[in-house]
Amino acid sequence: MILIVGILIPAETVHAWSSRASHTDNDLRSLSTAIRAYRMEFGKLPPLDRYWLELQRAGMWEPRQPGPPSDRWGRQLVYRAPGEHGDFDLYSYGEDGVDHSGTLDDISNWAGVNDGFYWKTNWPRGRNAIALGLVLGSTCFLLFSRIYPWWFVVPLAGSLICLGTLLGCHWLMHPGIVPSRNGPLALTSLVAAALLAVLILSLVVNIRNRGLT
Repeated sequence: MILIVGILIPAETVHAWSSRASHTDNDLRSLSTAIRAYRMEFGKLPPLDRYWLELQRAGMWEPRQPGPPSDRWGRQLVYRAPGEHGDFDLYSYGEDGVDHSGTLDDISNWAGVNDGFYWKTNWPRGRNAIALGLVLGSTCFLLFSRIYPWWFVVPLAGSLICLGTLLGCHWLMHPGIVPSRNGPLALTSLVAAALLAVLILSLVVNIRNRGLT
């Protein structure tokens, strides 16, 4: 199972952002360029409450649809001036619709589709969880195989490996990419969860029926 996960996720270069995320990123770039042009022309940033109207009046931005600028999920973009990442911050809540202040699946003018938070935080965490599960499972098997019966050691070691794989795959998945890229991880998680349930059930039943002494 660990080898399969390693093959499925060879590197962090598997980014394949969804079409909505990509289009939103392009919209943010275009709008950010217009805001910078406005600042160069008038010596100030457009006001928070009507920035898109000021950009239109100045002929610096053509709206995709009437009203405040929105992302491709139909949610209004967040515009802050002054910003925490520059003179102004402009970002979308992303697919999940939750404000992560530009992290996770949010799409921002300072970091694009993803600011690196997810990949830097969750990818190592996911890989480490899988590796830890494998190490703990192997150690458990080596240490206990001469002390306890196989029907206890094998399910226990296997449960540790499955648990590490399950958590690792969860952390390796990302809501902002094309769902098909998460498919192998989701399938691996499903298999790991099913095996984990079977192993735990087997362990409990055997302990009840046989005992460890």
